Amino acid sequence: MSKVLTIDSETSIYNKGNPFDPRNICVSLHTKLNASPTKCKFYDEPDFTSLTRKGLSSAKLLVGCAIKFDIHWLTNLGIKLPVGIRVWDCMLAEFILSGQTNSFASLNSMAEFYGLGQKHDEVADYWKKGISTEDIPQEIVEEYGNWDVDLTYQVYLKQLEDPRMTDKIRKLILLDGADLLVLQEMEYNGLKYNKGRSLELATECQQRIKELEDELFRIGGITKLNFDSDDQLSAYLYGGSYSEDLYTPVVSVYKSGPRKGQEYTQNRFVETITHNFGGFFNPIKGTALKKEGLYSTAGDVLKQLRATTKMQKLVIGALLERADLNKLSGTYYAGIPQLMETMGWTEYIHPNYNQVIARTGRLSSSKPNAQNFSAEGDVMLESRFDY
Repeated sequence: MSKVLTIDSETSIYNKGNPFDPRNICVSLHTKLNASPTKCKFYDEPDFTSLTRKGLSSAKLLVGCAIKFDIHWLTNLGIKLPVGIRVWDCMLAEFILSGQTNSFASLNSMAEFYGLGQKHDEVADYWKKGISTEDIPQEIVEEYGNWDVDLTYQVYLKQLEDPRMTDKIRKLILLDGADLLVLQEMEYNGLKYNKGRSLELATECQQRIKELEDELFRIGGITKLNFDSDDQLSAYLYGGSYSEDLYTPVVSVYKSGPRKGQEYTQNRFVETITHNFGGFFNPIKGTALKKEGLYSTAGDVLKQLRATTKMQKLVIGALLERADLNKLSGTYYAGIPQLMETMGWTEYIHPNYNQVIARTGRLSSSKPNAQNFSAEGDVMLESRFDY
C-alpha cells in the first residue's frame, strides 16, 4: 500500500486563520501516516515541523480537507512538498462524486453522510469567545486537531469505497489534486497591486460621481436625492413622490445614573415632508415593483428606456455612468485597498481560486475575483513569480 499522509493545521484566528495575514501563526501540525495513530507538534516545540517533514519524505499521497489552506501553512513554515506527491482533497473529491453539486462540503457534513462521528467542538467554543488558538490549552487543541485528521482519513477511505467511485472518477480527483497544487502556488505568490494609485483613482471616481449628481440635480430642479434609493430614483425618473422624515439634533443632559450631568445629542423628529416629481420617462411595461407606484431602476431597465430628447439622454447617460463608476470604485479602486487593509495584506493580493463552486467544473475566483478584473482594474496588477 502506498504511504498516505493525512494532515491538518490549527492556526490563530485573524481572518479565520488566513495564511497571508501577517498577524497569524501556525499553532499546531497534526499528521497521520496510513492508519497509524495521529501525532501532533506545537509551534513552541523546537522540532515543530519534524513529524510533518518526516511523513512527507515517505508519503506518496497527501490527504486533507480543504487542503490548500494547510499547504499554504506548510509553505509559510518552509516545508516544500516532494516532487511527484499526489494530493487528495476530500472536499474536492466530494464535489466531484456529487456530480459537482455539493460545493464546499464540510468535514462534518461528509462524516455525517458516511456514517462517521462528528468533529469535536470544544475548541470552537473558545473561538466563539474570541480566544485565539495559541491561548487555548494545548491538550484541547491536540485532541481537536488529531480528531480532525482521524475523521478526514476515515472520510478518504469511505470515498474510495463509495459506489459512485469509478476508476475514471478516482483519476479525475487526483488530476484535480494536481491542479490544486498549481492554484495553491498562484494564491501563495499573489498579485502585486498598486494600492496608492488605486486610491487615487477612487478619489477621481468620487469626484466624477459628484459632478454627475450635480448635473442630475440641476436637470431635476432639486438639491437633494439619494440615487441609490429605488423609491427616490423611481420617483425622479417616472414621476411620483417620496416622503422624508426630518430630524434636528438636540443636546440633552443625563439626569441620573453614572453619567449624570453629562451632555449627549439625540435626533428629534420635526416633520415629514413629501417630494413630488413630474418624471422624464414612461415606465416600461412589466417593470412595476411590489410597492405601488414604483418601477424598476435596475441598470438593464435603464438601458431599455427610450431617450429621444436631449434631456432624457443626459439623464440616462449620467445615471449609467454613475452606476459604472460606483461599481468600479467599490469593487476595485476603493474595494481592493479596503480588502487589503482588512486581510492584513501589504503589496500583494491573494485571491482564492475555487474548484468546488461551478456546476460546470470551471474555475472561479473570490476575495477578490481575479478572473473578472476590468481593463481599468488590470492596470493595478503586476504578476509575481517566485521559482
